[in-house]
Amino acid sequence: MKLKLRHLYLLPLLAACAIGCSSGQNAAKFSGKVTYNGSTLPGGSLRLHPKAAGAVGSDIGIDGNGRFEASDLPTGDFTVTIETESLNSGGQQPKEYSGGGGAAGGGPKYGPPGAGGGGGGGGNKSGQKAQMSPKPDNAPSQSTSYVKIPAKYNNPAQSGLEVTLKGGSNSKDFDLKD
Repeated sequence: MKLKLRHLYLLPLLAACAIGCSSGQNAAKFSGKVTYNGSTLPGGSLRLHPKAAGAVGSDIGIDGNGRFEASDLPTGDFTVTIETESLNSGGQQPKEYSGGGGAAGGGPKYGPPGAGGGGGGGGNKSGQKAQMSPKPDNAPSQSTSYVKIPAKYNNPAQSGLEVTLKGGSNSKDFDLKD
């Protein structure tokens, strides 16, 4: 009888090992590049909002070259939001881009609040303004240029961006437009 009890104590340890050892088998790796009107978006963050109830989302930093990469992500269908406001410290004027990669001349398409060029306020079903995504822990710490993008890209109900992550490597580029 003592021999059987000894084996029962090992059962939870073996179960924990089996769960821990198999959890990475279905994990996803996700990488890509973000551009705005054809030009590299030099920083910000990308957030994955799971479509499945109870699933976990993730925040991914966008580096100064517009690239992002993350591993050990959950699999499934996600709505994607992208924000750059976390880079706007001290009311910095946004760097303007036009399609094709050159700096635009003339007045801003998207300017600071109250400047008459704002990109519009996001919203949700309750009519409240969408909250900005916090800067993720893995966001680049280097100095990057702030580029204001339309507010819809930071709102899961309006972004229009989606991705399906499967186990293994996944790649997708996002080209944001005005």
